[in-house]
Amino acid sequence: MPLCCGECADVVEDFGSVTLYERGHPYDVLARLRDAGPVHKLSSAALGHDFWGVFTASEAQQVLVDDDTFLSGYGVFPWNGVHNPDPLRGSIVIASDGDHRKTTRTVMNGLFTNGAVAARKSRLAAVIEKPVLTRVNNGVFDFGTEIAWPAAMRIMSDLAGTGSGYTDQLGPHVLGVLGNMAPEIAQDRQEASTSYAAVAAILDEAIGSQDKLAPDNLIGRLETARLSGELSRRDVLANLIATIVGGTEAPRLVLTSVAVLLAREPMWLEAVSSGRVTLPGLVTELLRWTSPTTMIGRTVAKRVRLGGVDLLPGETVRIMVGAVCRDPAWYPDPDVFNPSRPNRSGLVFGHGPHRCIGAAVAREQIAILVDLLVRERLVVELAGQPTLSQSNAFVGHLCAPVRVIRKN
Repeated sequence: MPLCCGECADVVEDFGSVTLYERGHPYDVLARLRDAGPVHKLSSAALGHDFWGVFTASEAQQVLVDDDTFLSGYGVFPWNGVHNPDPLRGSIVIASDGDHRKTTRTVMNGLFTNGAVAARKSRLAAVIEKPVLTRVNNGVFDFGTEIAWPAAMRIMSDLAGTGSGYTDQLGPHVLGVLGNMAPEIAQDRQEASTSYAAVAAILDEAIGSQDKLAPDNLIGRLETARLSGELSRRDVLANLIATIVGGTEAPRLVLTSVAVLLAREPMWLEAVSSGRVTLPGLVTELLRWTSPTTMIGRTVAKRVRLGGVDLLPGETVRIMVGAVCRDPAWYPDPDVFNPSRPNRSGLVFGHGPHRCIGAAVAREQIAILVDLLVRERLVVELAGQPTLSQSNAFVGHLCAPVRVIRKN
């Protein structure tokens, strides 16, 4: 396919290549393309296909809100599209359109509203606070593997209703469902399929072990919908897996990245403590700054003009999240970390009918961590070099050797 402009023709970076994200979002490349225009045709040898990249917030919002023109049903990850549909398309809420998406989201949504998350706050807090407090003034530990990952895993397992025994079985396999963050994409996909099968088998057993279906967990809600004929068994398993995996992978990267940022810039904790910065404002800016998703994919259903270019049915469109979250039209001085910036709807969780269903849970986890550090007068100190992910789907810190010290 021809590229859309001279700037596209000069792009040597492959946005499907894992190596491009070794240091996080490639903000300099993203800014150069965003400055040249809102939408660009990009070619990826790593992915094996071309796609349209969306680099500005207004055009991203246009794509995300219109699920009649821009379909999710072929999948949303960098490797998905008409050329490689998500194997769970039509079942998982993030890769479904129309009535099925609405039905599935309605079944699940009651667990993820602001009110529902607020009602579970004490349970969420216990999962995050206890392991942090036991490590205060107690030497070096890895925040990613000892705090962020186990906390995210247990929080999502609790929401799912799997029970602690199944949570321990799920953990090692959940890590592999979206790949092992290694640069070998073909091998990664094969290993991911093996992990998915293992997770499905464990969850199938967990569902069968339920004495009765409770409305306060995902298994209960999904199984009740299946028994009423609204969903299939495949829908139940697929959405359990997608929710647990999505609700652990991104949050563990964000929580670890938040710990790294606060270790490097502890003044933000003091700013919250003194009231100069609000906790919600800091959480919103931390999410913008650490945005873990590289791209949000859609497939064009009908001819449409977007950002001055014509898109054709079957073409792939991807929101370039790093570019959108630093679009100066939405965020003045976007490369400055500013928790006091005006609170406007961000796109780190997407937008419109497919906005991340777990957004409130993710926000609450960050708020709990920051509130704990402020309330207990704790500071995080880096004790070594943090390790970044190696993925073309998610960016952030996997590991961070730290100490947590109580201030006098």
